[in-house]
This record gives sequence, C-alpha cells and structure tokens, in this order.
Amino acid sequence: MKPILLGNIWVLILSTESPKEWTVRMLSITLNPLNVNTDGSSTGNPGPSGAGGIIRDDQGHVISAFARKLGYTNSLAAELWGIRDGLQMAVSLGLHNKIIVEADSTAAIDLIMADNVSNHTYSTLIYDCRCLMETLGVRALKHVLREGNKCADILAKLGATQDQSFTTFNSTPDFLFLAVFADIMGVTYPRLMNSSSTVVLNDCNFNEPHVNEPQTIEPQTSSGLAHPFVDREIPISRPFEVELRAHLMM
Repeated sequence: MKPILLGNIWVLILSTESPKEWTVRMLSITLNPLNVNTDGSSTGNPGPSGAGGIIRDDQGHVISAFARKLGYTNSLAAELWGIRDGLQMAVSLGLHNKIIVEADSTAAIDLIMADNVSNHTYSTLIYDCRCLMETLGVRALKHVLREGNKCADILAKLGATQDQSFTTFNSTPDFLFLAVFADIMGVTYPRLMNSSSTVVLNDCNFNEPHVNEPQTIEPQTSSGLAHPFVDREIPISRPFEVELRAHLMM
C-alpha cells in the first residue's frame, strides 16, 4: 500500500479496524518564523504543578525558555499559565508579528477561543493570553500532539519540582539538549491511534476510501468571524509528518 499525503502529513494506514502505532516527529520548526511551544504539568491533577515553554527560531535553535513553579493546582491552570508565560516572554524579547504559539491542551486553546469566559475560574489568565496575543500580533494558536511537544513538557515538569518560582534560560540548558537536538534532527516518537480516530486537516484533498474526509472547524467570535489569531485544526493540527511506519498492534 502506498503512503498518502494528507496536507503536511504522510501516513500509511494498514488497517481501519485495529489500533495502529504511528511515529510522529516535529516539523513545524522549519516552516514557521518563530515557534513558542508551551506545556503544563500537574502530578495528580490536582497536585504539584508547573508550567514551561520554549521559543525557537526557524532552525530549531533555542532563543529562550522558562519553567514556572505553580504549587498545588490542576492541569488546565498549568496549561494556561504556560501559554501566558510563553507569550509574556515573547513580548519581553520584542517578537512582534513573528510567532506561532503551539500547546498540547485542546481545553486551554478552546477557552482562549471561547466567546465569553467572564465567569470562568481562570478568566484572568484567559484574558491575559488574549491581550498578549493581540499585542504580539500572533500569527496562529495551534494544537500540537504531545509527542511533538517534548521540550516544553520537560520544562513544565521541571517547573513542578524546582525550588525557584520562575527560571529562565537564554540558551539551551544541558538537561534539554538531547530533546532540542532530537527535534532539529527529526527524531520520531510512537503514538497509538485508535481505529476510530479522525484525521482532520486544513487545505487537503484526497479521495482514499479508507481515510475519513477532512473537516475544518473555524473558531468563532461574538461577531461571527473567525478569531484573528487562532488556526484551529482538530485533532491533528500542525505540520507533523506521520512517518511511513504504521504497524498493526497485537
């Protein structure tokens, strides 16, 4: 069976009835001017939590990174803090009109996209994110598969366990070197996909009978127009390559 190109994703589907293992690697660092990847970590959810993020250039080299200790909270708060701190760092570096923000929490992205969150527990964090995004002129806010968000994940877990309330890195720290290098080299990571999983992409056309039709869900504002800084694609929403190895699981 030949591989299929779905937008920016190569995929080989051997079965639509059994679980599959796909290998995923990060590609967007070579396609966008600057990437801000963020993540949150909460052990126990709620439990000891942290947030982290990393800003990289179009070659994948680290511009800046951070880790925040949050104390006892839940994963949603940690994810929102990660996005907020990543945006604040971009503002402090003067990265206006240059960045794409990527996070692996659909819940956090949905809240930032939502029409009215004034009564939400985390409304202040959400409005902070929106304000910072508008200030920066963020090109897009995208969901990223967790396998492509390794560096931010490491930083978020560091934040949960560190003694300092906030730590910044202006170059690649030793503990992050291998993960950064792996992204630059295009190292792949396994991801289990259920047979019921739907691949949804923007701007792709294909007529393969064994692949679901692509659908795009446009974010809406109170005016009915798509949100100016959100490019929402569900559930596979970034320039990932699903490498041409899909093995049937026993």
